[in-house]
Amino acid sequence: MPDTAPMLELRDVEVRFDLKRTNLFGAALQLRAVDGVSLSLQRGQTMAVVGESGSGKTTLALAIARLIPVTTGKIRMGDVDLLGLQGESLRTHRRHMQFIFQDPYSSLNPRLRAKDIVREPLDRLSIGSVKSRNNRVQELFEQVGLRQDQLRLFPHQFSGGQRQRIGIARAIASSPSLVICDEPVSALDVGVQAQILNLLRRLQKDLNLTYLFISHDLGVVQHMCDSIAVMYMGKIVEQADPNIPIPRRCCRPCRQRTQIVETGGVAQPSLVIRRTRSICRLAVALLHAVHLWSISAGRICPI
Repeated sequence: MPDTAPMLELRDVEVRFDLKRTNLFGAALQLRAVDGVSLSLQRGQTMAVVGESGSGKTTLALAIARLIPVTTGKIRMGDVDLLGLQGESLRTHRRHMQFIFQDPYSSLNPRLRAKDIVREPLDRLSIGSVKSRNNRVQELFEQVGLRQDQLRLFPHQFSGGQRQRIGIARAIASSPSLVICDEPVSALDVGVQAQILNLLRRLQKDLNLTYLFISHDLGVVQHMCDSIAVMYMGKIVEQADPNIPIPRRCCRPCRQRTQIVETGGVAQPSLVIRRTRSICRLAVALLHAVHLWSISAGRICPI
């Protein structure tokens, strides 16, 4: 009987950040960056998380990877409760869950050679012997399309696409089950994007990887992913098949939010609300001032 248990399962996950008090005696305020997110991802599949800038996508990914604290909720990876892991057990489990970052340059240590960057997870997690680690690095370079003579080069000596290949090699070095891809091609040229996406698909097929894929580009999502989750103001507002046209798969409010993603909209809900309220208060104050001035000038009678 096939195993139908999800590789990754989230239930009512919340991530809150404390905000600065507006005054000494004011109540403590919190920002809900992730607000009650629930989703599940099957083994060997790719789920896309899309949304406007500031909607909480990267915060959700960092929470899953236990790189930031989770306020409430449950996160399970297979049979393991990720939020129950601490200290050495958490460090050991990280070999099964790796991250591909958005910026292919700032995510690499400029003082390390490429071979040392790719080998670092093996050293940190004590995987294999010293000789086997060196052989593993050479295999990884071949898998991601880099040459053996590039092992001793520094990150600044590579192009953007090659640097992202180093990041991918580092991510798969520990043979993980889950790889979180945080907009891995958004900083690359269109031609290089296609190469990296094809590389990710080939690696997924060869290594049976599971991807959580964060992106703004719905064209990339349709090419890469088996399912899609749309985030808006920290919540999952829609989950669907990315191959179904937007007007058919969405209700009107969700369709509008998805179309905002397509056009590259920016979400700053708290700032928008504050500005709207400030404008309303300003308008009311101006009308009130004009009304008082008219009364004092004797132009109108008081109400």
